[in-house]
Amino acid sequence: MKILSAIVVFAALLAQFGCSAYSIDRTNDNPGPKLDPPGSAYVCLCEDGRFNSKVYQGSGLITTQIIMDKLSKHLRQVEKGQNPETCDEALNTALYRGHNYLICPSILQWEDHTDVRDRLSVKILVIDTLTGVKIDVAIINGKSRLLPSGKEKPQDLLATPIQAYVDSLFQ
Repeated sequence: MKILSAIVVFAALLAQFGCSAYSIDRTNDNPGPKLDPPGSAYVCLCEDGRFNSKVYQGSGLITTQIIMDKLSKHLRQVEKGQNPETCDEALNTALYRGHNYLICPSILQWEDHTDVRDRLSVKILVIDTLTGVKIDVAIINGKSRLLPSGKEKPQDLLATPIQAYVDSLFQ
């Protein structure tokens, strides 16, 4: 009986304080690109995330800044777009400014709830600016712990998986 009680208590604690979860899904078949650390990247500013009719103001900027922060640990220069652009527009800007890589993020899902799990999904395209070839495409999915406190925000789910993804681009 004590074992059963301990299991129930453990399960309750796990549900209350459980961890957030994330996945990184690459949509290409190659083993993963290797970016050149002395290079530079242009990160286009993505549109703000939406859920139903609600727009999460600033979510595009937050996503872009997190990606820039993680890339800056590997590249000599990282520049952010000033306004949201299409990937084609951003490619022209990156070429004009002399960058090696274009990083084109887009928010596919951004849900901020108080009573159920927050969820997010961000697609990241990595493009060689000289050739226009897609080097890598990944979708990062995240969700908050099982019983959210209401204090977490979707952006809190971004830093760890984006760091893991960016690190993988240089390994």
